[in-house]
Amino acid sequence: MAGVLASRRCTQGQDLRHVSTLINSLIVFALTAATIYFLLTVPNQKTRMRRGVPPAPPTEVDLLTEIRDLLSAQQAGRSTP
Repeated sequence: MAGVLASRRCTQGQDLRHVSTLINSLIVFALTAATIYFLLTVPNQKTRMRRGVPPAPPTEVDLLTEIRDLLSAQQAGRSTP
């Protein structure tokens, strides 16, 4: 029984290998996601620009954000004489 427990214990070097495997997996995932993005999304956007497809109209959230920013800028202008 003691031999089984001793064989399951991780040493500090093994823990480091697990962490480095995690970091390596995250890096590979980020690179794969970036590659897919640049291979699919960017050419699609350039094609739309060449065809003259108008960009999507601003959403309600975009409009509300713009109004909020304009109001805060207007209030900041009034508060300082």
